Amino acid sequence: MNDDNNLHDQDDRIEPAEPDATAVEAGDPRLWEVPPQEEAAEPMTLLQCLAGVFLSPAKTFRSLTVKPHLLWPLAIILLGTVLTTFLSMGAMEAFTRFSMEAALARNPQALTPEMVEAQVQMSMKAILIMTPFMALLTPLLKGLVTHGMARLFDGKGKMKATLSVIALAYMVMMAGALIRLPLMMLSNTIITFSPALFLGPDMLGSAWSSFLMNFDLFTLWYLGVSAIGIREVHRISTGKAAVAVLVPFGLILLMSLSGVFLEKMMG
Repeated sequence: MNDDNNLHDQDDRIEPAEPDATAVEAGDPRLWEVPPQEEAAEPMTLLQCLAGVFLSPAKTFRSLTVKPHLLWPLAIILLGTVLTTFLSMGAMEAFTRFSMEAALARNPQALTPEMVEAQVQMSMKAILIMTPFMALLTPLLKGLVTHGMARLFDGKGKMKATLSVIALAYMVMMAGALIRLPLMMLSNTIITFSPALFLGPDMLGSAWSSFLMNFDLFTLWYLGVSAIGIREVHRISTGKAAVAVLVPFGLILLMSLSGVFLEKMMG
């Protein structure tokens, strides 16, 4: 009887829970280890993926290994970007004019008021022409660079799956654009959820302001979601996936910084 009781006692013991492989902190060596596969990848519909990017990104991006979605997310990016850009043209024109007038105030000999107005109108035409091309080109280029970096880290994902990750992660950026749109239309100026928000009016439109806008809340959210997607698609560590995603972002920051230095030199 004692032996039977001992067996029951052993059965009733609760084993300590395994540490969550995804709950890693900075400096934790698990950040650079491939997390265990929590569940097998299952195909998901486009609508499920669009919602899953916000609700369960790991499961959503894992599904892209068996059923990638690329064309429809790119179409949504294209239509959404063109629509929000067209509806916010008034705010962008006012912001561009204000920025150039501020630059004129800092350096009165640089431009005449007539030249400022001509440049404003030229900028608006350039935005209308370039927006459709950049809406598609930007995520595709980011995807190509990210895929190359993931491959350097022995990633196993396919190109289409990588591009699908970036395209679906862009839904976060589109959500930010939709939230900003009514605010821009009401205020008739550019709205940002970045540190540029705290700059003084005289700094708006400067190269430094443009640099800080890269750290918009929705951009940082997009980067985090993209890193999750690259980790799941390529079966690499969270740290390596983050590096792969941050490389194209770093290139954009370098271009923005060059604008800051150029503005300082010319000022």
